[in-house]
Amino acid sequence: MLVANKNETKLPFYISRAAWNDMRLLKTRVSNVRRRLDAVSIFCGPEGSGKSTLATQFAYAYERVAGGHLTLDDYYFTPNNLHAMITRGTKPAGNIFIYDEAVTGLLKTLAMTKMFIKLQIMFSTMRSKQYCLFVNIPRFQELPRWMAVDRSVSMYRTYFKKRRVDPNSDVDPLLSGYYVGYNDTSKEYFYNYLISKKFYEAKHVLTTEELEFSAWPWGRKKETGLFSYDEYENRKKKMLAEEDRTDLTGKQQNQRDLLIRYMILNLKVPKDDVKRATGMGKTAIDDVMRGS
Repeated sequence: MLVANKNETKLPFYISRAAWNDMRLLKTRVSNVRRRLDAVSIFCGPEGSGKSTLATQFAYAYERVAGGHLTLDDYYFTPNNLHAMITRGTKPAGNIFIYDEAVTGLLKTLAMTKMFIKLQIMFSTMRSKQYCLFVNIPRFQELPRWMAVDRSVSMYRTYFKKRRVDPNSDVDPLLSGYYVGYNDTSKEYFYNYLISKKFYEAKHVLTTEELEFSAWPWGRKKETGLFSYDEYENRKKKMLAEEDRTDLTGKQQNQRDLLIRYMILNLKVPKDDVKRATGMGKTAIDDVMRGS
């Protein structure tokens, strides 16, 4: 059956049978204490095609399988935030992390940067803590092979479909809300063809059947469900703005960190006051203090 039965999934939206099986596989992998397996799924597609929406639906499905509860705190948009929370290891086993702007840290062109290396090391913590990770990125081939092929269990691609419209109308000829899935083998073929620029062959890699997915699962306003699309967007803007404020040179960062430690340890300035003075978040300040 192409679509999983709602009586089985208990979800407020439809999900493909293959995707539902993948969510159960991810739960099995994070529960395997003996082998400590990776539990990563990748979502790719052009801007506006619905990657974040599909990842949210699948994350909700995963939490339904895992017996957890999806919240806004499970979304991360910068490598610093993601790395700090996973290495801290305070989330319960089985928790999901959604890295919704992977271009900020996982591009293969960043392979020699300090943060990229830290993210690689972070995966050992993910396995030991039994965490699940969703990675969103526009182009699948921009990921390094160790992530795209070796670490991930599955990959889903969202895309637009063209429709005929009056050229004089304001109707958008592109329709979003479509996806196909790639299993462990087919995503490797897809990745290899894209890297080799064999785009015709890439189009003909075996996938799941095409399915449509609905808009944000709980509407744009907080009328039902867990959180609204607007709340998600606000968290995204806040995290990205915080990252911009902390994008300093090594010397500037050392000076800032010394000042923060002096304020908290010597002057006994409350952390909330330091947050307001520096524009940094609680997570970033805690990271500074751990380095003291």
